[in-house]
Amino acid sequence: MRKRNKPELLLPAGNREAFYAALEAGADAVYLGLNSFNARRRASNFSESNLSAVLHEAHLRDVKVYITLNTAIKNEELPALLQLLHFLERRPVDAIIIQDWGVYLLVKRYFPSLKIHASTQMAIHNSLGVAFCENMGFERAILSRELIMKELEKIVSGAAIGIEIFVHGALCYSFSGLCLFSSFIGGNSANRGLCGQPCRRLYRKEDEQRAFFSLKDNRQIEQIRKISEIGVAALKVEGRLKPADYVYKVGTAYRQAIDETKPLADILEDLKVDFGREKTGYFLSGDVSQAVAKYSGTGYYVGNVLDSDETGFHIRPFILLQRRSRIFVVDESESQTALKIEKIERRQDVFWIESSFKVKKGSPVFLISENIMHFPNRFPNVEDLPVSKMPKEKADKIIKSLIPWQEKKKGEEYYARIGDPEWLKNLYLEDYTGVFLNFDKTNLSIFSIKVPVLKQNIERFWLELPTFIGEKDLDFYASSCRAFFKMGVKRFLLSHISQLLLLPEGAQFAVNENNYVFNDAAAAFFYRQRVQFWIYPLENEFKNLLTGHDRNGIVNMYFRPNLFFSRMPVKIDDGALFSDEYGKIYRKTVRDGMTCVIPDEPVVLFSQKRKLYFSGFSRFMIDLMHETPDRQLAKSLLSKLKSSDTAPSDMFNFLKELK
Repeated sequence: MRKRNKPELLLPAGNREAFYAALEAGADAVYLGLNSFNARRRASNFSESNLSAVLHEAHLRDVKVYITLNTAIKNEELPALLQLLHFLERRPVDAIIIQDWGVYLLVKRYFPSLKIHASTQMAIHNSLGVAFCENMGFERAILSRELIMKELEKIVSGAAIGIEIFVHGALCYSFSGLCLFSSFIGGNSANRGLCGQPCRRLYRKEDEQRAFFSLKDNRQIEQIRKISEIGVAALKVEGRLKPADYVYKVGTAYRQAIDETKPLADILEDLKVDFGREKTGYFLSGDVSQAVAKYSGTGYYVGNVLDSDETGFHIRPFILLQRRSRIFVVDESESQTALKIEKIERRQDVFWIESSFKVKKGSPVFLISENIMHFPNRFPNVEDLPVSKMPKEKADKIIKSLIPWQEKKKGEEYYARIGDPEWLKNLYLEDYTGVFLNFDKTNLSIFSIKVPVLKQNIERFWLELPTFIGEKDLDFYASSCRAFFKMGVKRFLLSHISQLLLLPEGAQFAVNENNYVFNDAAAAFFYRQRVQFWIYPLENEFKNLLTGHDRNGIVNMYFRPNLFFSRMPVKIDDGALFSDEYGKIYRKTVRDGMTCVIPDEPVVLFSQKRKLYFSGFSRFMIDLMHETPDRQLAKSLLSKLKSSDTAPSDMFNFLKELK
C-alpha cells in the first residue's frame, strides 16, 4: 500500500488558552464554537468579536479554523442563524461543521462561499452517506466513531471528498446524533449541545450498581501509520471541554506520531498522563471487549488517600504532584470533589495536601490538570472587518420562502410502525393510511405478501430501512429494496437520507425521525429531495412545531424512544430491566447486533392530538416496535388517539422547553 500525504492534525479549542495550546502543539487546523449553535455549549467558546483575532493568529501560522455550527436548530432560532451565517461568510473561516440539513440548505442557497463539513452528528457511517455528502457539495465527512478498520478502508478508498475521524478523546456510548437520553431525563438535548452525560451515570440492575455504559477514552495513536496509509484526510482530537494542558500534551503526541519524529514507545509514555480516562482502541482496534471503563470519571489515577483529618490528607502518589495541579477525590458513590492544590508538603514518597473538605481514607485520587504550561489568555488587538447585519426584511423574506408548497386541508391520517410481522395479523389495516415495516434481517429475508388481506392493502405498506447499515450489508439492503419493490411495496421509509441511493428507480420515499426535521429550513431541504413526508424528531416540543410553517410531517403519538442506539455490547441481559438514581426504569434490547436502551413506560401524546390537529397537523403515528403483538392493544391505542384521550402520561419534552 502506497503512503499517502500526511493527514491533517485537527485539535480542539474550547477557550483562548486551549487555542494557543493547539497552535503550540503543531495543529494543522483547530475547531471551535461561537457562543451559539455549537455542540459544546458548556465550553467557554468564543464571541463573534474574538473571531477576527482567532483567524489572524491561526492564519499567521498557516493553521485552518473550522467553526462548529453542529446543533439542531429551532424555528425561532432561524433569524439568529441567518445573521450568524451572514457574519461568517464575510470572514475568512476555512469551513463550518454542520449537523442540521436546514443549515445546509440556507448555506447553499444564500451563503454559497462557505465551505461545509458534515458533522459526526449526522451519523455518517458508510460509503453511502459519504457519496450523498459528495453529491450535496460537502468538502468533508466526519465519520461515526463506531467503524472497524476494514469499513474505514473501504469508505476512504471510494471517497471523492475528505474523510475525517476521531483519534483521541471521550467516547459516547450511543452514536452521535442518535442519543436522546440526556433530553429524556432533563430536557438538555445532546443534539443541541447540552448533553448531561447519562452514559457516565450509575444504574442499578438487581443488586448491582455500576456505570454500565461509561466507555474508556478513544486512543488511536498506535494505528496512526495505518490510518495515514489508508488516506484519511484529517485526524481529530476530541476535547473542547478539556483544559489547555490536555490539548498541548495530546496534540504534541499526535504531531510526533504523524511526523514520525519520535519512537512510538516514548510517545506513549508521554501520553500516559493526558488527564482522561483509561484508553481503548475501540472498533478500529478490532476488540471492544474491554472498552467499558471501571471508573466513569476523567483523570489519571495517582493513588488512594492514606489518612485524613479536617485540614487535609496524605497520599503516596505514583507520579509527582505539585502546587496548582488540579485533582479529583472520589467517594464510594463515585461522586467527584475537585481540588486545586494550593498547599502541599512532601516527606520522602508521601505527600500531605491541604483540603477544605473532609475526605475518607482509601478514597481514590485522580489528577486532572498539572497546570505546568502557561498559554496566553488574551488576543492581540486586530482590526475587525466592518460588516453590517443582514436587514431584518431580507431575513424575514428568506424564512417565509422556505415552505414553497401549498398545504392542503385534509382529514386525519393514521400510521403504525411494527417490528414483528405478527402484528399484521393484529391490525385492522384499513384503519391506517400507512404501516411502516421495520423488520430485522431474518424477517426481511423471509417476508412475502401472499395472504389476500396483505395483497389488498399493499399500497399501505412502507419498508423502513435500519438506522445502521454497515458496509458489508449495503448489498443486502439494496437487494431487499428491489425484492420488496418487485413484491409491490414501492414505498420506503429512510433512516438516513443517503439511503435513497439504495432504492430502485420509481420508488417513493419518506424519512423517519432520525433525519431531524427540526425547522422549516430542514423541511424545505427534504421537500426538495422529493421526500413525501417526514416523522418529526421525538424530542421535539409543541412550541417549536407550532412556530414553524411546516405541517407536512407525522407526529409520533405513542412510542418508546431509543435513548441509546449503539454498536457497543454491554453486560446487561437482552430484555433486562434496570433503573437510574431517580427510580426510572429502562430496558435493554438487541437487534441485528445493535444495542438500544428504551424506557419501560411509553411516551404518550394522545391528549395533544386535538390541539395539534387544530394547529394544522393531520398525520399521527402509533409506534408498536417494542410492543408484543396484541389485537386489543392496537385497537385501544388507536381509539385513544382518535379521541384525544387525556389520561396522565409521560410526554417527554412536548409541553416543556427543549434546551
